[in-house]
Amino acid sequence: MKSKFTFLTFFLLGSLLFTESCKKDTTETPATNTKGISVSIDGTNWKTTTVTTTNSGTHFIISGIKANESVIISLVDLAVGTYPIDVSTNTAIFTNGNDFMTDIYSAISGEVEITSVNSTGTEFDGKFNFITINASKETKTFTSGTLTQITIP
Repeated sequence: MKSKFTFLTFFLLGSLLFTESCKKDTTETPATNTKGISVSIDGTNWKTTTVTTTNSGTHFIISGIKANESVIISLVDLAVGTYPIDVSTNTAIFTNGNDFMTDIYSAISGEVEITSVNSTGTEFDGKFNFITINASKETKTFTSGTLTQITIP
């Protein structure tokens, strides 16, 4: 089971890195008091300092960064609707350091809901929640997540 989980984590991380390297359009949104990603991670509030949105051609990758931590959400679409988190289509990863065994958490369940797209189609809002696990089988729970005024590339 551990080798299957390790393979899955490497596969997801590799897919995201490959997708990121093949990006077509990227926009960076400096997080202000209203813009950005905020979430409760195991009961502790977390908010980005920078958000980058990339269109790889097949996925939209939303990356929120705060110091050495990041939340990365990859979705097939940014239309209003609910997108279940799975291991291949819509994914999420949390990183909080450089150690592969303990610092990279892959989502195993959850969902992202795009609640609105502005009238010009340049920004969206949404909410999310998911549960992640790392290679050491430690979990983190992400609740009450919000995506506020995220730029669409």
